[in-house]
Amino acid sequence: MKIRAIQRILIFNNNCILTAREKIIIGDRTIFGPGVAIFDNDHAYKEKNFEKEFITSPIIIGKNVWIGANSVILRGEYYRR
Repeated sequence: MKIRAIQRILIFNNNCILTAREKIIIGDRTIFGPGVAIFDNDHAYKEKNFEKEFITSPIIIGKNVWIGANSVILRGEYYRR
């Protein structure tokens, strides 16, 4: 898993999920509400071996960002203040 925090002061509430097959970058002073799910990958469902093949894109979350409760962030997203 490749999850990198650029600086400090990250707040994760209850039941957050981060799944990284490529890269998730999180800026400083970022707050995650309860139940946030972050996935930088999808199954490559068109492939024969789809359960083992993935499509990935990095996720970048800038600094001073608040991700609200039960948000879902998918591959290739960029969030900033």
